[in-house]
Amino acid sequence: MNPNGTVPCLQDGHGEPLWESGAIMRYLANRYADESFWPADLHLRAQVDKWAEWSKLNVAGNYTSPVFWQVVRIPVERRNAELIDSAVKNLEKYLQIADHQLTTSQYLAGETLTLADIP
Repeated sequence: MNPNGTVPCLQDGHGEPLWESGAIMRYLANRYADESFWPADLHLRAQVDKWAEWSKLNVAGNYTSPVFWQVVRIPVERRNAELIDSAVKNLEKYLQIADHQLTTSQYLAGETLTLADIP
């Protein structure tokens, strides 16, 4: 279903298969979520989408390959501890941004769980 041969991939009913996490999440939110999770108001939705993209790029992007893959997929004897430590320090900068945001609201984009909190 996914020409990349990877997951995630979703086929909802008889529609075309979807791949890419962000596209799948926005599709599901548009189709099934209530207003508190995925607002209809353009400005409120943009705030949710902003934080969703931010976390995908800055948290997931700085965690998955530079930290997770290095620790989980590389045998201990071949790991580069300095590289991993540097990546963790870089990731911590972004986590501090999330920590700060969470001092102003219960969730990344406000007081309710939204699509922004999923990535």
